[in-house]
Formats: sequence, C-alpha cells, structure tokens
Amino acid sequence: MNFFADTFAELQDWKQLCNALSDNEVPVCVTGISAVHKAQLAYTLAQSQEQPVLLLTGSEADAIKLCADINAMAGEQLALHYPSKELLFTAAESKSTEYEHERLHVLSALCQGDVRIVAAGIEAALQPTIPQQALQEACITLQSGGSVDLQELTTHLIAAGYSRCENVEGKGQFAIRGSIVDIFPVQRTTPVRMEFWGDDIDVIMEFDVETQRRTEEITEVTISPASELLYLPEELISEIQAFSAKVRGKRTQQIRDGLSHDIQRLEAGLSLANADKYYTLLYPRTTLTDYVQGTVLLSEYADIAKHAQALDAQRREDLEILFEDGVLCRGLDGGVLEFSDFQAILASRSCVYLSQFLQGTERVPFRKIISIEAQQTATWGGEIRLLLEDLQEYTA
Repeated sequence: MNFFADTFAELQDWKQLCNALSDNEVPVCVTGISAVHKAQLAYTLAQSQEQPVLLLTGSEADAIKLCADINAMAGEQLALHYPSKELLFTAAESKSTEYEHERLHVLSALCQGDVRIVAAGIEAALQPTIPQQALQEACITLQSGGSVDLQELTTHLIAAGYSRCENVEGKGQFAIRGSIVDIFPVQRTTPVRMEFWGDDIDVIMEFDVETQRRTEEITEVTISPASELLYLPEELISEIQAFSAKVRGKRTQQIRDGLSHDIQRLEAGLSLANADKYYTLLYPRTTLTDYVQGTVLLSEYADIAKHAQALDAQRREDLEILFEDGVLCRGLDGGVLEFSDFQAILASRSCVYLSQFLQGTERVPFRKIISIEAQQTATWGGEIRLLLEDLQEYTA
C-alpha cells in the first residue's frame, strides 16, 4: 500500500464498501466522487483483493485517463487500458492490428497475473475476443539453453498470427536468417533475437528496431498470439462450407458466392482481413469479463448505458445494410454482445457503481448506497501530476 491507498483505506465509507462486498450486498453504489477519487478507490480496491479489478467507462478517453491516474498514484504500471478495435466484415487487402495487439497484451497479462486493474470503455467490453484456453494454448515460452525445432517454431508462429518478413519492424512480426530468429511479441515493448546452435537456443537478446543492434540479454521470453482469431485454413474452410450449405433466403446465391470467394483465398494461402465475421463459427462467445473474475467497477453507469445503446443502434443499422447487400447473413455477425446481454452478465458479478451524482436514471436495484463527501480543489485542476508534486514532501 502507499499514501493514496493508505489514506483512502482509513475512510469510514471505504470500510462500509468493504463490508458490503464481503457480505455480498451487491450491486452497491458509491456516489459523490469525481474521476480522480474513482481512480483512488479502484487503486485501493485492487490492493486489497486477490483478483484483478475491471473498471468500465462509457468512453475510451475516460478509461485511458483513469488508467493513467491509477498508475501515477501507484508509481508503476498497475493498470492497463483494454482498447476497442475495428471489426472488419467486408473484403479488404489488410487492416490495422495495433489495437488488437494491445488487447492481446492485456489478456496475456491477465492470464499471467501481471496486471491488477484493467480499464476499458464499454465498446471494448462488448466486443468478442479469443477464449482464454485458446490464448494459453497459443502461448509459447522459450528459454536460453532450451531446445526447439526451427520448422516447428515457424509453423507455430504463423498459426499464432505472426507475419514472416525480412526484418522485424513492428509487433506481430518474425524473421529467420540462418540460425538467427527475430520475434516481436505483442505483449513486449522490444523485440527479441535468438541465436541457435542446431535446435538449441544459445542466447536470447533484446534488440533495437531502428538500429537492429542487440541491447540486453534475457533468460526467457513468452510469446503470446498476435491475433484474436486463430485458425488453421483447412479448419476454417470446413466450417465455412458447412455454414454455406445451411444458408437460406432470397440472397442465398449472393451470400454463397462471397463465402466461396473467402474459401478460394484460404486455399491459395492468403489471409482474410474480414475474418471477424467468422468469429461465431470458430469460438464460443468470449469477452473481457470472462478474463476478469474480480470486482467490476462501473464509472458513471448512465454514461455507459448511453454509449452502449448508441453502439447497439449503430451496429443494427450497419448489419442491416450488410444483410441487404448480401455480405453477411444471420449467424455471421461478429459475435458482438448486445448491451442487454452484457447487463445479464453484470447481474451475476460483484459490481460497484461509481458516480459523482446519483441521477436516478441508472435503474439498477442497488442493495446499498454509500455517499462520500469528496472534494476536488480548483487549484489542482484534476491533473494527477500536479497533485503528486504538491504531495511530494508527504509521500517521499
């Protein structure tokens, strides 16, 4: 614990919240707190619980700011931001994978117990992701002094979503030059270079992408998958063919032609940028909430609901257009959760609703309401950096 967690833990209101959680008096509402106090509460809660805490907001910007405030208080990267990503259902040559890699970084950290708080906007929380078992099976740990067949490693990396290239320049890439293998795991900030002697790993080094020079030796590296949708081409082809045979309706031929085009690309060894539409054929529906079993904090639930309902409406409109164009059909919709389904998930979880003002529009059957009198001084302006400077003499 540190200054921020220690001082918050002394509040009588905090003790009421702890009692409510231990007695399973949930959902509970904590009102009267601003954004920075929400960060302080989340930080204190994460320090007092074994399970990671999930912090949900309406917008991505709010999640990013809360995450930054928590880490500033902790003095370390205690919280990670789980971003939303673009779901692509139409044909395209390629798509951006930056946010997908960030999501996999967070999910890998949850599996390995390396993160205490995950902050996410509601859009990210509604989007499907790779099931935990599939993620863990796709991870591989390589150690200096260990052995691995280079061909098997190459096959594993490609199956895990990595792209082979001449020189590694970004996350999700790998390169092989003789007995040297460069890999940029999605959960790392630097790539690694392994030198082999036969099938034995002689040394593992971090290296700089710009200069390609080695920097620091490490003993082992864990490589997480680079895609949230992993499949063997022959398996996906089989699934698409089985689905195509069941398609019915006035646009049957148009839909089957599109499915046949994707099959041809897979048979030619090409990737599918629009593979998101096949999520429901490959995986049971999985979201971020399946990875985080601890307390769920919801910041300004009215705002979360407003954003979620707008997302639902936009998604229905987009799907209707894709259905009309014969690009998608029932059963191929990407597996995104409706907000009503998400609310059903929350009903079975230990939830704490955080709000500055209780507006009466939450429509949540709170079992307990805790009102905290918290003030945010105008001179501070809400920037945690300035607050830390003011409190330096007390926290040193």
